[in-house]
Amino acid sequence: MPLPEELFSCKRLQVLALGNNSISSLSPRVGNLAQLVRLELKGNRLESLPAELADCLSLRLAAVIVEDGLTDLLPPDVKDRMKRR
Repeated sequence: MPLPEELFSCKRLQVLALGNNSISSLSPRVGNLAQLVRLELKGNRLESLPAELADCLSLRLAAVIVEDGLTDLLPPDVKDRMKRR
């Protein structure tokens, strides 16, 4: 189930709770959500996360709620940037 592209134009969005929605991929445009501080994706069919999550300048790695091990698939430089916030 794709997410509406308009969602990624919500520049002031801070919390995105999309758990248990059968989502199989997350658009790289998620990086447009610069004010995002919490992202809940647990219970979906995701196999990867876009590196553009690092562009969400307010989002810390600990605030990305996904299946165990999924954040391990992010490139190391992305994880490092998100941990330092």
